[in-house]
Amino acid sequence: MNDFNQNKDMMLGYTVNEKYPNIYCFSTTRHGGVSQGNYASMNCTIYTGDNIRHIRQNQELLRSRLPQGVQELIIPFQTHSTNV
Repeated sequence: MNDFNQNKDMMLGYTVNEKYPNIYCFSTTRHGGVSQGNYASMNCTIYTGDNIRHIRQNQELLRSRLPQGVQELIIPFQTHSTNV
């Protein structure tokens, strides 16, 4: 699929990465992190109410799996609703 195959438990990559080598587009799964309870285990978003230390640890775990040179994570505000 792409460079992220080795991390399929934690993230899902997209073939768009092949066209833009300086941009890494992916989605995380719920696996591979340290968060607990309702946020278990790979929660990377600060707006959920999860423990901020867990969120920061999860973000660092995620960064460690990305190709070297990635400078910034852009994490959108995700909702599960019919409102846009």
